[in-house]
Amino acid sequence: MKLGLSSDYGAIDTWKKLIAFGKQQGGSRLVYWGDSDAEGSFGMPFLFPRTPGLVPDEKLPKIRRLREQLQVNSRLTRDAGMEFWTVFQILQLPSLERARSVLPDLFNAHGEPDMAGERIDELIRGQLDEILELAPSLCGIELWIMECAAVKISQLRHQRLSLPEIFRKLHDVVYDVARRRGLLLAQDLHTAGGDPVARTALAEAAARHPDVLLSGDNTIGDFHLRLPFNPALVQAARTNPIQAHFDLLGEYWGRNFVPTTSIHQLAEHIEKARELKCVYLDGRVNTGHDRWSPYANVLPSRRGQYPLLQGVGPKDAPPPGLQLLSFDTLGGFNAEFFYRRAADPAVTPETVIRGFLRREFPARSAIRRGRIAGGGEPAERLTPVFLRLQATLEKIYYTAGLYYGAQSVFPVEKLIRWAALEHAFAAEPGSAFPPPEILPECDGTTRVALGSLLPAGFRVPGLAAMIREKEEAVREAEAMMAEVEAAEPLLSADDFAFLRGRFADLVWTARAFRFLLEAQAHVWLQRLGVSRAGLPDAKRFADCARKLVGLAAEWEARYHPAWHGNPVASIREFIAASAGANN
Repeated sequence: MKLGLSSDYGAIDTWKKLIAFGKQQGGSRLVYWGDSDAEGSFGMPFLFPRTPGLVPDEKLPKIRRLREQLQVNSRLTRDAGMEFWTVFQILQLPSLERARSVLPDLFNAHGEPDMAGERIDELIRGQLDEILELAPSLCGIELWIMECAAVKISQLRHQRLSLPEIFRKLHDVVYDVARRRGLLLAQDLHTAGGDPVARTALAEAAARHPDVLLSGDNTIGDFHLRLPFNPALVQAARTNPIQAHFDLLGEYWGRNFVPTTSIHQLAEHIEKARELKCVYLDGRVNTGHDRWSPYANVLPSRRGQYPLLQGVGPKDAPPPGLQLLSFDTLGGFNAEFFYRRAADPAVTPETVIRGFLRREFPARSAIRRGRIAGGGEPAERLTPVFLRLQATLEKIYYTAGLYYGAQSVFPVEKLIRWAALEHAFAAEPGSAFPPPEILPECDGTTRVALGSLLPAGFRVPGLAAMIREKEEAVREAEAMMAEVEAAEPLLSADDFAFLRGRFADLVWTARAFRFLLEAQAHVWLQRLGVSRAGLPDAKRFADCARKLVGLAAEWEARYHPAWHGNPVASIREFIAASAGANN
């Protein structure tokens, strides 16, 4: 298996760090995703020279910066002896409204891009030509048709072609360019919310070309700690070579806010990828989601490598433009384990975690010199804590195996609806989920995706079990916090303050999610007119609300308020909106 790294951040200095880490760990590939700091989500370097006026003037400086990044990063990667790849996302346009005025022939009478027309194909070929002009040493393209594009293809309704025909046409346009230009092509099966119609159509389109790699996250749809290895990749391995993406940041279970790990899942899924003769393993070492953290989660030993942090205190918000790589954070052992386990199936999580902690959190110098008796290595005390961490994160960020706090420091009503959790709250213990009546037609909406993300035969354990799970998470987080505090005499003051702060955040999150779950279940059950596990109950709701307000105050005492992911506002909005729910 070949090993690579991918990144939402593409600044040249950041790329040099990626190259250094990849080379150190034996990696052979880097995948450029654009730069979410430069031009929004997955910003890409297109000027569309064949279509003057398509790019708004105000976006030109950022796009020129992206073009320079692509050009330089491609050269740096080649000179380091590594493969340089880039993602290519269909219909990632600078402005959909501007495209309607500049490219009227791109659209049909209903205002949708005419996916049967030749104009779409010309646009795609022009974009690929731009990439190859900037990066002539490009080795391969990852083709994405997903939710971050300007146009969500699976939601189009007025087309001359069926959705499967559209996906096959788009795939073939890119495949033809790749074949003529000597590039490898990976067709990614990640689609908007895991839409099964799109995923199946893309897999079938690629299966006609046995040289195309089929790729996807290590679990289906999006990263998920409680799902088996992606069954779509298992199926794809029957017709095509495959590659698998792994989350080394914790995008879906902490967003770089709490101590994060998926190390036990990594061990299991890397071996499954090996069994399937996976060609590439790709580790996502950072995403734009690290900006959801209210602090800069940089290991004390690495802080000097980030000049923007000079003068930034513990209560200051992270500075704009901080492109934080996950191997420089408290979860850095995930990236190290990813590489080492892929190279050697005998490498264990315990070995890697212990080595990481021994290096990053050595014993105080006074202990090493024998001036303090009864000391010892902090790593020996802390390794068992980190080995238990994944199981606790599963209980915090999932509910009955369903996403609960996915990609969110604090779950809001939108996320409840996205995962149809209101129906899970109301379900009888042991009943099948999701109920067939809540699933609309297969059109790429979230509830269709929900049905595709659950294991076959999934059953809801019931609301009482969900609440117990959150209570267990609180007890486990508090126990880990106590063990970290007991290690204080062994650690330097800076190291202890860093560790204590991160596990205090874990405890805060566990408590917040526990009380929020009960409060949200009360509200939803009252709306649905259903009773489960003693809810709705006005007294219990009021008690949870008081505790959530207390947690909001604790947060404000700890962190700078100027942060777009601040959960305090979400807490207060929820309580205010639910004021009548306790009557």
